[in-house]
Amino acid sequence: MLIYKRSSNGIYDPKQSLRIASPSGAPKLGHSLAMSKDDRYLFVSAPGINTVYCYAQVAIAAVDEESQTVTGTAGAETAFTLTWTPSSISSLNVVDENSKDYIPYKDYTVSGAVITFTTAPANGLKVVVRQGTHYVLVDTITGSSSASGDQFGFSIDCDTAGNTLVVGAPYAEVTNSISASITDAGEAYLFHNIAEKFTANGTAYTFTTSNTLPAQFYVEVDGVLQTLADGRFGGFDSDSSTNRYTVSSNTVSFRYIPASGSIIKIYTGVFAEIQLLNQLSTGNEPTDNENFGYSIGIDAYGAIVAVGGPGEDELNPNTGSTSIFVDEGLRFGSVTTKNTNTATFSAQLDSLFIDDYEVKIALNDSANSSNLVSEINSASLTSITATAVGSTNMTITGSAGIVNKKLKVRPGTGTTFRALAEVEPVSYTHLTLPTNREV
Repeated sequence: MLIYKRSSNGIYDPKQSLRIASPSGAPKLGHSLAMSKDDRYLFVSAPGINTVYCYAQVAIAAVDEESQTVTGTAGAETAFTLTWTPSSISSLNVVDENSKDYIPYKDYTVSGAVITFTTAPANGLKVVVRQGTHYVLVDTITGSSSASGDQFGFSIDCDTAGNTLVVGAPYAEVTNSISASITDAGEAYLFHNIAEKFTANGTAYTFTTSNTLPAQFYVEVDGVLQTLADGRFGGFDSDSSTNRYTVSSNTVSFRYIPASGSIIKIYTGVFAEIQLLNQLSTGNEPTDNENFGYSIGIDAYGAIVAVGGPGEDELNPNTGSTSIFVDEGLRFGSVTTKNTNTATFSAQLDSLFIDDYEVKIALNDSANSSNLVSEINSASLTSITATAVGSTNMTITGSAGIVNKKLKVRPGTGTTFRALAEVEPVSYTHLTLPTNREV
């Protein structure tokens, strides 16, 4: 897969090539693509192996770009030592004077600062090796119930920020309400990028996430993107320390002390499955060859999802339908759990992210929702309240934000709030239209 960038003369030039390191079978990499509007995240599907790859952009200023020309030799030399060490094999743009683009793994490999060509460049042939702004792989996304032939990733889409991803698997087999297997009924999956939020106290300068941080992630303080530091620490009062940080494992250490009340947000690039959708989610029974998930779409905020099923035939063969799902929290500011297992809340230290603040389930011997309700209310989250509903459920309500961005509730660590869990405060619900079914 090639990434192009528009140059100053208006022409789109190739800048990077992405490829699976050791492909087998027919991955179909690049079958469907989605990109966040700020270019931070690029999603590339490979439905032949039921996978979606998430890449994050590493921005490199023009003055810091690397470039070197190597020249083919009479001795058919294949290995050349660069004057810098590439961050990864996929970070390079390699092209020769005949405008041939070289593909990573296929045409060359990289080890440290050495680039080795599969076939030696012809004697005298000039090959330019560049490293500028590029994408690196940060997550490999699969569905919780994907099986061979589902074509998970046949269609994909993301919201404006790239924080919510919807993936279609139109050839998935679905079990209906009487436990019969329905061929090619189709499914769609929802995932979210776990962003962890902290409030600065004017003293602390280190913050540790619950989730593993990948090779590339993003840190913001009060909405200002921070820069990863790579030089000697000059002290908290040094001008060179402003908006800079270092990282060790899951801990981000700022080179200045964020002001009290500042909001620190770390976009981990770790994508967690929120929900699995199929025709049962609409209140209808699936039938063979509906291909639910053949095409999908999501709005700018991740609040509304549309899933196409061209093979749906309740009225006539292949009439088709589009099902609309709504995130109740983002759209209406309130979500209520759907708990059928009284032991659910006895889980220890599993967590939930509410407007990106993490709240953990405290130790609870009584196995009801009261402790989590208390933890949420004790966290003093702006405009957020939780109330118990009976002994095993709760309602979370929020009023902050704008239209379609009111209350964000997402699963955190542990399995309690993840896909197919007993507690589902993050579920998208089917929107019934005037036709009383899908459109």
